[in-house]
Amino acid sequence: MKIIQRRINGWLDFQRSWIDYKNRFGNVDEEYWKGNKHIHSLPSSGKYELRIDLTDLFNKKKYAVYKTFVVGDAVSKYKLTFENYSGNAGDILANQNGTKFSTTDQDNDKNSIADCVEKFGPW
Repeated sequence: MKIIQRRINGWLDFQRSWIDYKNRFGNVDEEYWKGNKHIHSLPSSGKYELRIDLTDLFNKKKYAVYKTFVVGDAVSKYKLTFENYSGNAGDILANQNGTKFSTTDQDNDKNSIADCVEKFGPW
């Protein structure tokens, strides 16, 4: 298992630049982002699926699994592709399939009205 993101209590600011998200930030044992260039290279080194584990404030746990998980390269703006959902969290990423990564200094989302990064975060 490789951890690509960990959020525990929000102490680390995830409103970051393109360069920060390209590389990595945080501490893997705490709040963390693996880095898009590293995430992009994962599927090329074997077969990977994406598993998202969520725990709410009442310690209720849910999960989502995507059997197909690909993050494009920097030229594609780290375009997301995933398919074949299973789990009990609902298909929480359904509307993000095919989207390009956005940061505070690179707005690549399809929404021309709102700044989605400020409202929702990257992707």
